[in-house]
Amino acid sequence: MVEAKIAEPGAYLDMTKTLWGDGPWGRWIRAMNVWSFFTYRNLPVIGSKVASRMGEEDGATPRHLKLWALIPVTSTFACAMIFTVSAIIMVIVE
Repeated sequence: MVEAKIAEPGAYLDMTKTLWGDGPWGRWIRAMNVWSFFTYRNLPVIGSKVASRMGEEDGATPRHLKLWALIPVTSTFACAMIFTVSAIIMVIVE
């Protein structure tokens, strides 16, 4: 749903659906791209340029749809960072 609101024809988000398909892996790749769109859009200098290449938000996306797209990817990135830091600490301490 969120992807359909921001992926205009010919933009990067539209092409990733064609490239990766509708399987679980393709959905995860597109979820990361939607996360990137909302994240890059808020960067001060280059954010609007990067986000415009990915897609355009026609209207205001409701907050619950944004959270539906942002929370799973953010929690996965956070868990990966915690795992990486703990593995590095275990190697250094040992």
